[in-house]
Amino acid sequence: LQQWQGRQIPAYVCAGLEQLQQVTLQDGIIQQIAHNLGISEKTFIQAFRKYIGVTPGKLHHLFILQRLLLHLVNNPKQSLTESGYALDFFDQAHFI
Repeated sequence: LQQWQGRQIPAYVCAGLEQLQQVTLQDGIIQQIAHNLGISEKTFIQAFRKYIGVTPGKLHHLFILQRLLLHLVNNPKQSLTESGYALDFFDQAHFI
């Protein structure tokens, strides 16, 4: 991951990427990760966009969608509501 399309990626972007993959959807997560890394949220978002190509928020949503799809494949008899709760969604409005 240190090299993405021939670019040297700063360590804090890699660390932020790893943290994004591990957390659930929650308000303020990007700000929290930036704080954990010792940088501002704006710096984190700008660097992430520059080196990864999307904002950390968009990528975080894609990770959550990926987890949901994997969960649905592994639990085909489970309802969408049950799957949403299993992945820490509060209600259907957050799930959709």
